[in-house]
Amino acid sequence: MGGLIIPLHSSQTQKSHHATAGSAASTVSSAGSDTLPSGYAAQNATSTSTDPTATLAAGASSVAPTPSKGLQISLVNKMASNNIKMYMSGLDMNGSLIFLDQSGKWFYPQANGTTPQPIPSNVEFSLGGANTSLNFMTPGYIRSARIWISQGSLSFFSVATPDGPGLVQPAAVNPDDPNTLINYGFAEFDWEPLSGLYADITAVDFVGLPLGMELIDTDDNRFTALGTPANAAPVLCDMLKRQEDGVSPWGDLCVYNAAGEVIRVISPGNLVAQEPTAFDGIFDDYVNHVYAHYSFADLTIITQTDYGNVTCRVLDDDQFHCDGDNRGYPKPSAADIFGCNSGPFAIMKGDNAVHYAIVPRLCAAFNRATLLLPGGDQQPGPRPPTFYTAAPNNWYSAFTHQLEVGGGGYAFSYDDVELSHADSAAGLLASMNPEELVIYVGGS
Repeated sequence: MGGLIIPLHSSQTQKSHHATAGSAASTVSSAGSDTLPSGYAAQNATSTSTDPTATLAAGASSVAPTPSKGLQISLVNKMASNNIKMYMSGLDMNGSLIFLDQSGKWFYPQANGTTPQPIPSNVEFSLGGANTSLNFMTPGYIRSARIWISQGSLSFFSVATPDGPGLVQPAAVNPDDPNTLINYGFAEFDWEPLSGLYADITAVDFVGLPLGMELIDTDDNRFTALGTPANAAPVLCDMLKRQEDGVSPWGDLCVYNAAGEVIRVISPGNLVAQEPTAFDGIFDDYVNHVYAHYSFADLTIITQTDYGNVTCRVLDDDQFHCDGDNRGYPKPSAADIFGCNSGPFAIMKGDNAVHYAIVPRLCAAFNRATLLLPGGDQQPGPRPPTFYTAAPNNWYSAFTHQLEVGGGGYAFSYDDVELSHADSAAGLLASMNPEELVIYVGGS
C-alpha cells in the first residue's frame, strides 16, 4: 500500500516564522510499506456529520468532544458533479489523531500493529450537486487539520506508532496509492484557543482539484484566498511543458487519469522524491554565481525577529556564514532548493534561533531567483513583481501563482517569506474571532 504518513505537527515543521499553520512537505512512505518510518508519529483529524444514525466500525471509538469552541465551516460545490466527497483530519489538543464523523463528534481511529487498517466510511461526507452547500460546526478546537475534497471516495488508513495511531493519507506522488487516479485537493487550518484560526489553501505538494477560501470574522470582515481556476491543472501542465529544454523534466510533473486527462500537477520536490536525479544540475550555474558574488559582497538577511538584520558572506570554505549563526550553508542542489528541508536548508538539533530565521529566507530567495537581482543583497527585499524573473527558478511555483486568483496560495514550503504582509504570496488567512470559514470547491 502506498501512502503518506503524517509527522506529528507536520503543518508546523516547514514554514517560516510568519505562519503557524500550513503544509509541510510530507514524508513519502515506500510503496508497499506496511510500517511507519522511524521518527514519525500519528496525525489526528476531526470530522462532524449531520447524520445521527451513523454507526462506528469495530475497533474504533467516537467520544464526546472536550469542551471547547467549535468553528463554523461551509463548503460550496461549484463543480458540475454530485459525487464530491469531504473528509476532515487533524489532531486534537492532546495530539491524538482524529477525523470528523457523521455523528458530529471527533472520531478517534484505532490501530493494532503495523498493518494499516482502513478508516471507516463514517468519516465521509457528500456535498450534493452543483451550487449546493454543506454546512457544519466542528465539535471543538483542532490543529494540523486538513479538509480533503475529492471527486469520488478517498481511502485513509491508520497504523500503530509509538505515539498512538498514525495516519496513512493519500499520496499524490505514489503510483501504487489507490487514491492516485482520483481528482482531489485539500485546505489546511489550525483552530486553537490561544492563536485563533490560521487557514490556507496549498499547492506545496500538487495542484489538483481547485479550491478557494473565504474567512469571515465576527465584525463581518472578509478575507479571501481564491485559489486556482477550474482548469488549473491542464493549463499549468502546458505552461511547464513549454519550459522543457531536454534537461529539465518539467512535463514529468503532470499526472494523468485512465482517460489521459491531466488531473494534477505535482511539485518538483515531489518528483525528485520519486526520481532523485530529476532536475540534477539545473541550478548549478546560478548557485555558483551566487556564491562567487557573495564571496566579495555582503548578503543581509532581515530576520524579522529580535536578531534584526544579519550579515552573511561566503568564506574560503565555499559556504555562507552569517553573524550569530551556529553553522554555515554549503551550496544547495536542486532537490535542496525545491524541498527547503535538506542540504543547507535542513534544520538540525542544536541549531540556534538565527539559523531558524535564515533558512526560510535563503531558500525562498533561491526558489524565486532574487539573489542576483538589484536589491537582492537584502533578503527578503525584492518585491513580488521581480520574483521568478531570472532563470533558473521554481517554474512550478511561478506559474501556480500566475494562475491563482490574486496570486495567493503556498506553492513551496517557505512561500510566506515576505518583507511586508501586503506582499504575501502565501494566501494565509487568520483571525482570532472567526465567524465562518468557507471553502469553494471547483474554482473561485
